[in-house]
Amino acid sequence: MDGETVLLDRSSGRYYTLNRFRERDLEHCTGQNTIADIHAAICDRFDVVTCPRRFVNLANELIQEGLIQQERR
Repeated sequence: MDGETVLLDRSSGRYYTLNRFRERDLEHCTGQNTIADIHAAICDRFDVVTCPRRFVNLANELIQEGLIQQERR
């Protein structure tokens, strides 16, 4: 939709839209990657040393909405 990705939470029927940057961050949230893995991938892509704040914000929002789960290892 005009450069945005739409997510549907089938359990609640709620829709979420992600811009192209947030969509790329979400691609790493597969259940197979740790936060450290995601951090490294984002840092490599943007050639930065620290995790972009927008990813941390997105992850927190998705956790609060119940769309992803954070596991402690």
